[in-house]
Amino acid sequence: MTEENELDERMRQLGLTLTFGPMTAADVPRALELLRRTNQFNTTGLLPDKSQLLRMTQAVSGHSVFTAHLRDRFGDFGLVGVIVVRHGDLPSIESFVMSCRAMGYGAEQIILDLVISRFGMPLSARLVHTRLNEPCHGLYASAGFIEKEPGYWLVTVGQAGRLPNWFDVLVDAPSPPDPVAEILI
Repeated sequence: MTEENELDERMRQLGLTLTFGPMTAADVPRALELLRRTNQFNTTGLLPDKSQLLRMTQAVSGHSVFTAHLRDRFGDFGLVGVIVVRHGDLPSIESFVMSCRAMGYGAEQIILDLVISRFGMPLSARLVHTRLNEPCHGLYASAGFIEKEPGYWLVTVGQAGRLPNWFDVLVDAPSPPDPVAEILI
């Protein structure tokens, strides 16, 4: 068995499940915490307050906010990722943050692939290099994005790298009965 196959098998034994979908009202407190406190895996340093984050979920804002939850056979990691996408002629990932507890599993590649599938290509992304966010510096390049100018990335063709095959992925899975819209009313 090759080293790569051994890694795949060890990861599969974890029973990882990633749940991805639009942010719900139940997600808001943790999403804000991730956006405001994550510095290692934070592509832009976007620091919205609660009202700004909630406005981004409204159709008229021209944005979508997605969350990713992760669990394995031992327990629930909870909400581990937030991704903000600006709509338009050229959709753009404005921010992608992920908890350090989810690093090392390949969840970021699955999340990017889900965003690309949802918005299509071309898709752009921002990455502001800081001394603290080094873990995400190779994120977009590993997903087939090309840096067009410093900090601005673009993907126009399919995934360049191999996606992790050890995840069960649930997309737009049933969410708690309190959609974000209820918060805004």
